[in-house]
Parts: sequence; structure tokens; C-alpha cells
Amino acid sequence: MEFSKNCFYFIKNIPMTIHSDWARLLKEECPEAFSVNTPRHKYGVGVIDGHLQLMCLHGKLPSWDAFVKYLFLKPINKLFEAGCPKVVLCFDCYDNVPAYKNMTQLKRAKGFKVCVFDARQDLPSFIPEDAMLYLMNRDFKKKVIDMVCDKLPQMLQLKAGQELLVDYKRVIKYSGDNCQEASPLLFGGGGSEVKKLIPTIVHDLAPMGESDVKFARYVDLYGSALVHAIDGDYLIIALLYYCTHGIMPDNKIFIFRQMSSLDKKIAPKKSSSSAPASKKSKIKHDDDDDYGHADGDKKRVVVVVNSKNKKEGGGPPKCWVDMQLLYLTISQCMWQGARGDVKPINVKTGRPFSDKDAVHSAILLMLCAGTDFSRPLPLVGPKRIWDNLPWFSHSLLQSAPWDEDLDESLFLDGVIAKLYANVFEKHVHPSCSDGGNMGKVLG
Repeated sequence: MEFSKNCFYFIKNIPMTIHSDWARLLKEECPEAFSVNTPRHKYGVGVIDGHLQLMCLHGKLPSWDAFVKYLFLKPINKLFEAGCPKVVLCFDCYDNVPAYKNMTQLKRAKGFKVCVFDARQDLPSFIPEDAMLYLMNRDFKKKVIDMVCDKLPQMLQLKAGQELLVDYKRVIKYSGDNCQEASPLLFGGGGSEVKKLIPTIVHDLAPMGESDVKFARYVDLYGSALVHAIDGDYLIIALLYYCTHGIMPDNKIFIFRQMSSLDKKIAPKKSSSSAPASKKSKIKHDDDDDYGHADGDKKRVVVVVNSKNKKEGGGPPKCWVDMQLLYLTISQCMWQGARGDVKPINVKTGRPFSDKDAVHSAILLMLCAGTDFSRPLPLVGPKRIWDNLPWFSHSLLQSAPWDEDLDESLFLDGVIAKLYANVFEKHVHPSCSDGGNMGKVLG
């Protein structure tokens, strides 16, 4: 249905994660890790980020029941069909979310007129036309989550051996082996008999805060996982999971996300004025723009839904990302950049660096392109950073290994200074061509 294709409306317009070009770069580095079809494997659990599904809320949905059916029930059933005996639906538990989360909430709401909604109010009987502006109101969002948690078990039909876990304020389990007698239920215009699922509190699982970190504990508990979440933060969290736990046959993680490629350089439009561009106005560089276009001319490949320019098929294609393969790819890139295929020695320990050292330091580099909580390096984006990795990968490894504190001085002079000295070689004194001192490079 048309409204089911709006899940990128909110996400593509508001910064929610790491820079999206990292996924595109990694796809170019290892296309085998990205698969349109569900990979064949024995899965122990499927996980859905319920907060990302909330972003699909749209005023054209005919009812709240339709919202729950198409945005929650449907993906849950698909994970069961893929062979997952257990599916976990995760939401943020605001009682345990860190206080600094408010910064991102304010950042996302900036420039929008958030609709007024009081915690004492009930949800309207219909979905508001400006639903996304209502979702920016936390009281409204919590009401929607409560509604989903209430309606979903009434609609879901579980077979014997199947379980649904709802991880919100606490973890509630519904099992196909624990149902009451069947009762008639009319839904979607047709009659069907659905057994009433009995909720059970899982006391062994303590409440957790943000939904995007919850999937890791279910991999520990149940094994390999299909994770339905398009937020780029999941890529970083999964990589850090492997830094901690290592790669095992029964802890594979496949993340379902948008498949995309790097934006192409777009030539700037010719000015209607005969005055030279350099004199007419200063060129403003975007922090995330590797090509340095003028801000007014810079364009990105964006899928627009519900418009005349809508992409054929209704939106970007999705794919499953093999995080184990991505982990190995990143570590291999680090070794090749540092000293070929030979793992360099950690000068502090006298032992060779490990794969987790390589991936951990690479993650730090990715964060330098900007996150929800940090500004990006100016004038360089992910592509420039990644293309220059061989110039400073050895210093990067030495400055940010897995189980040691960041060596800020080495990172600044051996990584960032080398990056800028190489990217802006024509503007740097020859004595600083190899970096080595951030002050000289900037001076």
C-alpha cells in the first residue's frame, strides 16, 4: 500500500545516526555482505526496532489497526516465516534512556512546529494528517507505543514453538504454547479465529534504555539474528559487539536496511550573471560534502515518496547486511593500509594488533564524520576519510586500540593532521606534507 512506503520520510530529512555514506562505502568495499534475499542460516531470533517502525506513521493510513497490521504484524510474521522461532519487538524505555538523549530529540524537532499533546489525553480515533509532528511529542509517542503493545497480541497468531517478546518498560513474552481457547475475531473485513495469547513477564531480563542496543543481548541468549532496523547506528553497535564477543558460527547478525550507492558528483549550475562566481559569493562547504559544491547547488540522491518524482517501486530497495563479513572486511582494509597483510606490532604491548583493535580504531574514524552527539570534521566527509586510510592507518591503530585509552595527541597529529595534509596538499607547506603536527598543518 502507498502509505507503507513512507518509512523514509522522517529519517531522510532529519539526522538520526552516523553518516549514511559509510554504509555505501562499505558496500563498495564488500558487495558480498549485502544481499537482497534473506540469507540462508539457522536463526535463533529476529529483532525489530519498533521506534523505527513508528516513523512510518502517516495520515493516509485508514486506522490505527491498519498501522499496527502493516508496520508491526507484517514484519513480525516475515521474521517467523524466515525461520526465526522467536521475534523481539523493541522500544525505547524512557525511564532508562540517558539524559543526553534529549539533545537529539531537540535537534530533530528544530525547525518543526511540534503538535501539542498532553499525557492525560487519549489518542484520537483517527491518525492525524500531520502524524510526524505529533510523534515529535514524547507523550503522544508513548501513547502510540502503548496502543501497539495492546493491539498487537490481539492480532497475532502464533504457532506452537513460536514466541513474541515485547521489550519496552519490561520484557513481556507471548508463546504459541500458552494460549487460551480460540475466540472469533473480525479483522480486515474477514472472519478468523485467533487464540488469545497470555502475557508472561520475563523477570530475568532487566529493563534497558534505547531500543537500538537491545538486540545484542538476544544474540547472546538465542544465537544468530535477523535484525529489522534501517538506522545506521546498528552497524556500529554490531561491529562493537563482535569486538567484545568475537566471531562465532552461532552469533551471526544480519541487519535489514536500505540499499544505496554513493551519490554522484553533480556539476554546479551556471550562474545567470556574468560576474565570476568567486566574486559574486563565497562558496559554502558542507561538512559532509566530499565534493565541496556550493551549498545551493549540492544535491543528493533522495527518494521522494508521494510525489510526481517518486522512484519506480515506491522507495529504495532493502537488503540484508552480513555484519560478520563486514567486520572481517574492515579489519582486512586496516591491515592492508597499515603494512600489507602483516599485522603491525602494538609498541606498548609488544604484541601484534588484533582484528578487534583494527575494527575499533576504524569505528572511531567513522565517528569523526559526525554523529547525533558530535560535529563532523570540517570539509571532509566519509569518502575522503576512507580514501586516505592508507596514509594514517598505522597511526590510527597505535592511537585507538580496543582495550586502551585513546592517545589523543597521536590521533590528532598522526591521523587528523595527515588526513588534512593529504587532502589539502596544495595548501600545506611542503614540510607538513606527511602531517605530524596539527598546529603546523593548520598554520
